[in-house]
Amino acid sequence: MSVNQEVIPPEISSSNLGPNDGEKPFDPFTPENLRIDQSYLLQAGTKTHLLHVAVRRPRKQEFIQVHPGEEYHTVQALVELDEERDTPYWVPPNLLSEIDPSVYKLFDLYLAINRAGVVFLWKVRIPDSSEKVNAWHSTARDAVLFGKEKWIKLVPDTNEGCYHVEEPVSKLSEPVWPKLPLIELMRLAFKNLVIDGPGHEILKRLRGEI
Repeated sequence: MSVNQEVIPPEISSSNLGPNDGEKPFDPFTPENLRIDQSYLLQAGTKTHLLHVAVRRPRKQEFIQVHPGEEYHTVQALVELDEERDTPYWVPPNLLSEIDPSVYKLFDLYLAINRAGVVFLWKVRIPDSSEKVNAWHSTARDAVLFGKEKWIKLVPDTNEGCYHVEEPVSKLSEPVWPKLPLIELMRLAFKNLVIDGPGHEILKRLRGEI
């Protein structure tokens, strides 16, 4: 056995000596290296988790659609504060007998979505037996029917005391609805806004107790 055999240390072994064997250096600007693998882009997407659902009316400048399924419509009792109309409180049906009827109103809640993909529960007042149905109420319900079939913009007309519906000038893509059932959407909408009994802080405030 030869005692003069040359030993190459691991840190400079033949596997990492570099392009000294005649190979061309890497050129990132060749056509094949500028080509993007489309499958990589598909795998790199993200998944969005819905964390909040607003309860409101459509904004003046947004196009919206209403979910056509009856499973995404419900009638519920809400308490609205004058200064927080876009943050209504929900009264669960089993507690209605314990709450003064004068502090809540009944609303139709419809699942709706805008062009940005933001979902919300569109609240539409149900007049009680002592109220006369006005054009605001009736035209809002007409708009819901339009919104179940196409994109619409709800436009209030304060001079006439009603809503008008506008359609987009171009054909828009169909909405992508969330897969959550209505009960889970309501949980996101009212998770911190539930009237849990006559002693709730909001009811005490309305009664002038605090």
